[in-house]
Amino acid sequence: MFPFWLKLLRAHNKNGGYGLTLPFLIGATQIPVGSVVAGNDKNIAGVKQLLASIRDETPDTSYISLTICDRLHQPVFAEGSSYYKPSDLYARISKLESKECFLYVAPNILPQDKKNIENLAEELWRLNGEAISKGAFSFSNGVFTKYSDKDFSLITSASQINDNDEEA
Repeated sequence: MFPFWLKLLRAHNKNGGYGLTLPFLIGATQIPVGSVVAGNDKNIAGVKQLLASIRDETPDTSYISLTICDRLHQPVFAEGSSYYKPSDLYARISKLESKECFLYVAPNILPQDKKNIENLAEELWRLNGEAISKGAFSFSNGVFTKYSDKDFSLITSASQINDNDEEA
């Protein structure tokens, strides 16, 4: 079964998008969608849980990169084919049990010597924590805002992706 964050990335990609921000993924995986979790500790735990899922549950046919989007100027998660791998400059956050790597982080987000979930969560919280705490999960016109109807449509389309659907 594909994790919901992966279905979101695939639905966004099918609509011509490249990647999604951490706040978008966090808000879309809340129940109900877009709800705000009170307290930084709970929010940071949610960020770490999502990052661990990305590290551990990405199918072996794919990898996830975290880079700064040229259009948004924000970190975005994007799926790539495991046939290709990012540059050796990227920090590789490997699965704990097998040391396989499916999460690659651009060096302008996380340096090589800090390549673990805790350091990545800390950096992403520094960049996106305020937006997540306020429930501003969508990035539009240079600022984080509440989800739009278009965002809810994307989230709905992701929820309809079947696990048997073709992989990216």
